[in-house]
Amino acid sequence: MGDPQREVTGAETLAGALRDSVQRVFDYEPGVRLGEDDEAVHQMRVGTRRIRSDLRVFERLFEREWARTLRRQVRPIADALGAVRDRDVLGQRLRRQLGALGAEASVGGDEILAGLARERDAARTILVAMLDEPAQRLRVACLQEAATEPRMAAKAGRPAAEVLPPRVRATWRELEQLVTASGRQPPPEELHQIRVAAKRARYAAELAARSLGEGPARFARAMAKVQDVLGEHQDAVVTEAWLRQVGVNTPPAIATTVDALVAIERDLAGARRSEWRSVWEEAADRDLRSWLRR
Repeated sequence: MGDPQREVTGAETLAGALRDSVQRVFDYEPGVRLGEDDEAVHQMRVGTRRIRSDLRVFERLFEREWARTLRRQVRPIADALGAVRDRDVLGQRLRRQLGALGAEASVGGDEILAGLARERDAARTILVAMLDEPAQRLRVACLQEAATEPRMAAKAGRPAAEVLPPRVRATWRELEQLVTASGRQPPPEELHQIRVAAKRARYAAELAARSLGEGPARFARAMAKVQDVLGEHQDAVVTEAWLRQVGVNTPPAIATTVDALVAIERDLAGARRSEWRSVWEEAADRDLRSWLRR
């Protein structure tokens, strides 16, 4: 039996998180290849995102060059998964909005969705080809090593309560600086950067919660709320931009539907833009960060 008095180390926590994320990638790859379930793409992408985020945030606790090499190996697959997933999300939004518009949008809506389906098919073809290319064998080998024998720096052997909070605190400071630097009406690009930073802080806190409990878990949930509201804003902005491209030089029936969809997405983006500050103020409560001040 293990020593009940021994503190869990940073290395043990990091190794467990990496192992679970790699397992997620491997578990969902068959479904990605089959192409019958959009959720397989989503879950495999989450696995690659968490791996890359954890390697970046906690880089000082790994052998640095090893961590950077693994991040580079995972990035092409993460990007290819993202290209498919982004179109899945876009399709879900468009089908929902078209349903709200009703029968008058059916003809134009069918054409819009057919064009999106062609884009997704092209992105999926690239993804599957990447999974079959010779370079994938090296990526798999790197991931297997990460799951079984991750290369840690000596300091990772210290207690998790000592070495993990400073790294999470760094993600918070980055996020806080971005919010402070944003004006009263940040442009979409700045809100997107804030969202990315909130997600990074959330992932880091979720990793810390594996060993440190409810403090980081509460902080992670607050970061998730910021990420969610800004994610909805970003989805609306991206959808509107995509629709505007579709609407160039299109027949009147399609253009009318495009205009109606653009108006919906613009209203949704505006609503999220009005909402995010209040969500941020709740997430910035000092009590949520008390565990970072140990």
